[in-house]
Parts: sequence; structure tokens; C-alpha cells
Amino acid sequence: MTIPVFVYAQAPYKQGIGIVTGFMHGASYKTFILGDKLALQADLSVKANIRRGTFWSLDMLAPNIMYQQEISNLRLYWFAGGGFSLGYAFTGLKDYGKFGLNAMGGVEYKFKFPLTVQADFRPGYGLLFRKQFSDSYFDFSLNVSARYTF
Repeated sequence: MTIPVFVYAQAPYKQGIGIVTGFMHGASYKTFILGDKLALQADLSVKANIRRGTFWSLDMLAPNIMYQQEISNLRLYWFAGGGFSLGYAFTGLKDYGKFGLNAMGGVEYKFKFPLTVQADFRPGYGLLFRKQFSDSYFDFSLNVSARYTF
């Protein structure tokens, strides 16, 4: 009789805190939840959006839940998921509230010392509003993050 042996991969780290830059600039936090493959990432950032002129948005709450999987023992991980953002948009003439939904995908590399570097793409859909619905737009960003892990 053969007894099956199950091997479970460990999450590359428990949590990390650092910076995000690219189309958005700010702070980033990531933690693994419910095991070793499901992560929650939250960013607090400022972003320039170019669409019918330029407006800046402050994303005060931007959480993403993602599935993460190691790529063949190289300390390289791919991930995919999605989330939302809430914030405030500053335009030249009017200020708006902002709500967005986005997908997220990319890769992350975990060094032997407590540091990760992540590259991601986030396509999404945003709504700008005042007292009532005002405008919607397609949104996307390309970003790089670096986080101290612990």
C-alpha cells in the first residue's frame, strides 16, 4: 500500500511594506491570507491620468486580492487578481470623488534577503462623480514595487 505524500509550497514571505512607482507613486503593503497562494495588496498612491486633459487622483484606498504561484523554484512568482480603488481626483476646474475597478497581473521576485521587487499591469474602469454620476473612463497603469519583507 502506498501512502500519498502532499507537498505544499510556502508563501515566499508573510508580509511586506514598501513603495510603488510607475504610473502611480506611493506606499504599498502586501500580506498573504488564507494560506500561501492568496495575497492582499493595498496601495496608497497619487496618479496622473491623461484623458481629455490631465487630472491627478489620490487613491486613498486601493486593495487588490490576487492568486500567486511560484514559477519553478526560481524565487519568481506570477500573480493575477483584481480589486477596487476609492479616492479623490483633482482637476483644473473641478474636484471629483473617484471609484474604480481593476484587474491586476504581473510577476514578483523574492531575493534571498528580505526584499521583493514586483512589476504589474492594472487595466481598469474608473468613475468620477460629484453629487451625481459625472464621467467614466478606461484606466490602466504599469508599476514597479519594492517591499521589505518580514
